[in-house]
Amino acid sequence: MCAMFALKPIGYIQTPFQFKNGTPRQPTVCSQARGTITIDKAVFNNPEHSLEGLEQYSHVWIFFIFHKNNNAHYKAKVAPPRLNGRRVGVFSTRSPYRPNNVGLTLAKIEQVKGSSVVVSGVDILDGTPVVDLKPYIPQYDCPDFRSQGADPQAGLVGTEVGGSACNVAGEDDISHVNNSDELLGNVPRKNASEKKSECSNELDTSTQCENSAIENSVHVVSPTDMADRALGESEQPTPTKDVKGNKRVETVDIDSEILKKRPHKNVVSKPGTVSANSVSSASWVTEAPVSKLTVWFIERAERQLQQFARTPRADSPDPFTLQHLGSPEEARTAIVNILQEDPRSTYRRKHCADSLYYFTVDALHLTCWFFDDCVEVLRVQPVAAVDKLRDKLT
Repeated sequence: MCAMFALKPIGYIQTPFQFKNGTPRQPTVCSQARGTITIDKAVFNNPEHSLEGLEQYSHVWIFFIFHKNNNAHYKAKVAPPRLNGRRVGVFSTRSPYRPNNVGLTLAKIEQVKGSSVVVSGVDILDGTPVVDLKPYIPQYDCPDFRSQGADPQAGLVGTEVGGSACNVAGEDDISHVNNSDELLGNVPRKNASEKKSECSNELDTSTQCENSAIENSVHVVSPTDMADRALGESEQPTPTKDVKGNKRVETVDIDSEILKKRPHKNVVSKPGTVSANSVSSASWVTEAPVSKLTVWFIERAERQLQQFARTPRADSPDPFTLQHLGSPEEARTAIVNILQEDPRSTYRRKHCADSLYYFTVDALHLTCWFFDDCVEVLRVQPVAAVDKLRDKLT
């Protein structure tokens, strides 16, 4: 038997998401969501030393603990909301209810300053304990780079399916997505009173979201090197002489020769298929039965949103100060990105369709109504103005 191992947090992350409702299910959903991880002095005497060199990378893997899990049990099969009720094996999902409640997110590094690192594209609850950070290195982490004969630039552009850690960030790039308990199920069966309470107005603080996918930069092989590899030393252009005896070199169309010599390979295969030197993901990841929604703001909600600001203003009280988002315009974009992916659970979608939906992001508390393939934002107010939320935050 193996000994039990305890994980010690290296620090905690501050994010715009204080409650489960509305927390993105993947980091690609809301690139505007920024977070700050501060290394604890209890771990290192000089915590800033532990981050030296991290600024050379564009992305970082964040390992964290689902410390808000409210279920002591886990199951072999879970029901992802993206599958609208169909159950699949827990290890084919990113459900937080697992034998070990470790989460994983790939985030973009915005700034490294002292003992803190600022990242964007986070999908983690505020105050989550972080247990490790590792730089994202495409040459090691991306299967396309490791595949023999794969194009070094392949997987960064032109792929038809998200599902590779090499892909440019996008809404479907979720093969490394780590979803919340609401996203990927394993919520215990509820009795009638519990089901009724799930439709209540109170925001649930019980779980977290985990995820990832990315946008990257990569070292590019020069055209000369590519030509040498494709043609081989014996096939390089050879000097000849013209009628006057002057040396000249036969020109070669490098691009066309490379295409002739190198076999064609699909870097990312179609969903649900696996082939040599390819990266694949389950078909439900990119072909989910849950479609994107159209987001509307009523005129009053638009006016209310404009009352918020990044820094305190003379005509704006503290509850209207944004802590993570840069402006009302950026906040609006973040709200649209979150809502168009339908953040509701399968149960809410099926049994509480006529109920109002509430969620928070940064200092904003939003009231929404879902209908058909649309969602309408009805009201925007400060989180501090909602009594039951203010009590939870104090």
